[in-house]
Amino acid sequence: MKIETETLDYTELRRTVYRYREQFPFAAFSAVGRSWNGRALFSLKLGDPNDAVILLGGFDGRDALSPRLLLRFFEKLCVCYEEDAALSGLRIRSVFQEKGVTILPCVNPDGLEQKQTGNAHGVNLAENFKPHWSERKRLRQADDDTLFAGSVPESEPETRALLYACRRTPLRHMMVLGQGQNTVAVYAPESPQQKAEMMRNVFCAVGGFAAEPPIVSPGYGCGAAEQFVAEFHKPAFVLGVSGSLADAEAKAEETLILSCLL
Repeated sequence: MKIETETLDYTELRRTVYRYREQFPFAAFSAVGRSWNGRALFSLKLGDPNDAVILLGGFDGRDALSPRLLLRFFEKLCVCYEEDAALSGLRIRSVFQEKGVTILPCVNPDGLEQKQTGNAHGVNLAENFKPHWSERKRLRQADDDTLFAGSVPESEPETRALLYACRRTPLRHMMVLGQGQNTVAVYAPESPQQKAEMMRNVFCAVGGFAAEPPIVSPGYGCGAAEQFVAEFHKPAFVLGVSGSLADAEAKAEETLILSCLL
C-alpha cells in the first residue's frame, strides 16, 4: 500500500529537531551517531531515562511516515508535558515523572535523503544484526542492494549507533515503527513470553491493529527486534502503520502512549 504523506528529507528532519530543542528545553536531544555520509541519528528523550522505552522509525529510507509520526508524537508529548495537559486521557507530566521515552525518529537518514531502502552503503539496516545473520545473508543476495544484509553483522555505523543508544541506559522494551498493514508483531524472550504477548494484544486492542502471528522462520523478521531480545532479554514490538499522516497519528497515538507506560 502506498504511504500518502508529505515529503520529508534530512534537512527538514534536522530543522524539526532543532526547533524542538529550542521550544522544549526540559527534553533531551543528542546525536547517538552518524551515518556513512555524516548525517546525525537524532535521539529525543523525555522523562526518566532509567525507566524508559525506545521507539524507532525510518529503517527504510522510502518510509517518510514513521519518522513524521514519531516526531509529531514527541511534539505532542512535550506540549502536554509543558502545559500539564492530558493526551488520550493521561496527564503526560505525571506519566513522565516516573517513566521515560527515547525516540530515534530516523535510523537511516542517508536512505531518507536518497529515497532508497538501504543506507548509503547499500545495506538494509533492518537486516544488519547478529541474530540469524547467516540465514539473512543466504536469503538476501548482495546484488539486490535493497535487501543486502551487510558484509558482516553490525558493519554499518547506523546499526552500531542504534545499539549504543540501547546499551547506554536501561530500557523496558523496544518498538519499531515502519510501513505496514496496521499490525503489531511481538518478539519476546522465552520468559516471560506470555506478558509480552499480552502487551501486544493490548496495543492491538486500543489502536484496532491486527496481531501478527509469531515469526517462526529465522531471518525473516526484524533484525533490530531480534537483537534487542537476544541481548537484553526484554520484549520488542514492530508496529506497521499505513495511510496518511493524520490517519496513522489518530490510529497509533494511544498505542504509542501505552507503549511508554507498560
